[in-house]
Amino acid sequence: MDISLPNVLTATKTEKITVDASELKQYIENIEKKLDETQQQNKNAIIAIAQAIQQTQSEVNSAFVGKNRFEFYLERDSNLYADASLEKIIKEGQKIQSEYWHNAEERLGARWGSPSGEGWLGTTVSPLIKIICNEPEYHFANTLRLPSRFQLTSHARFASVLYFEMDGDKRMIDNNRWGMQTDDPVCIYVEPSTVVNGAVMRNFEQGISNVIIVALNKGLPVYLGADQDRFWIQDVNIQQHQGSLVGIKNGPVLDADWYPVEQKISGNVSLPDPRFINIQMEGPFSNERPQAAMMLSGLNGIISNLNLHGWMQGPVIFSDNNWILNGITADEGLTHDKRLFCDPREILTHCVSQVGEKRNSYVAPTAGGLDGWYLPKRSKAPRTAGFYTEGQTII
Repeated sequence: MDISLPNVLTATKTEKITVDASELKQYIENIEKKLDETQQQNKNAIIAIAQAIQQTQSEVNSAFVGKNRFEFYLERDSNLYADASLEKIIKEGQKIQSEYWHNAEERLGARWGSPSGEGWLGTTVSPLIKIICNEPEYHFANTLRLPSRFQLTSHARFASVLYFEMDGDKRMIDNNRWGMQTDDPVCIYVEPSTVVNGAVMRNFEQGISNVIIVALNKGLPVYLGADQDRFWIQDVNIQQHQGSLVGIKNGPVLDADWYPVEQKISGNVSLPDPRFINIQMEGPFSNERPQAAMMLSGLNGIISNLNLHGWMQGPVIFSDNNWILNGITADEGLTHDKRLFCDPREILTHCVSQVGEKRNSYVAPTAGGLDGWYLPKRSKAPRTAGFYTEGQTII
């Protein structure tokens, strides 16, 4: 503000009057100075408030996102696809893991050696990378890879829906005859052991939780490549009304010419200590067979609180090496137009293959009066039901 006054004011009425205006001018200049100071103080206050708000937001985000560099938000492009974000997270996460892996292999290996083969030391102390879904909706054109010591989750049960459209050019295909060959594209491929940045990453602690998986275009929701150690899936809803006839499959390592890392081929298709907890599976609502909500091999596995809807066959377990099946529920399940999708007498809540002379697994009673089988391996199916037709050899 600029106010200019002369030192003398002159006014004419009927006579000439002369007044000394210097004090008045000084008074106005002081007011002007105070106004400028007040404006600057207000500006500084606004800046301080904005900085305080920004700091508070940062602290809140830190509290909810996590306070370590091993957690990553899954992002979407303008069309809600997350394929590119996923691959970026995997690349950054595995770069971090490889630093820890090489350090541990050199430092701990020199002192004690590996208790369980190549890569055990480095993988065990490599950071577990958490992929956090913080949006309610994501789309994928390609197969979602889940590497060693990576886990996929959201902030709450069923908080994020993952739509697998399976029309991209980077898809894994279930093209092997283990159990049954579907030739369907795989939605989530849980990797076997791999070689990344010179590090042999053993397939430890992979997990999926708190999401809804929607398999479209014949997608097979989850494929477990070979022999994941301590794999777990919890608080997940799997919908495959338009998906494959298999929900979760454990089978040999899959391969493709586009695959970005070297996979360690293992002849052992068996899951040590897997966990399948609090899962709701909505099936294909079809009487086409063979079909199975799960096809698994392994030992010390637990399937607990599994709700089946629209499935003619619950879990098929190829060996009864100390499994626990508890809290399996199933229903006859009407189609959208109120039809039965199969004869209720052909629904099996489970089928466990007995390997030795005695049963080594525990299967709790199931509600609803539906049947379940625990039969000797290579015996014959007593009737047509679930995965099997009458007289077919039990796998």
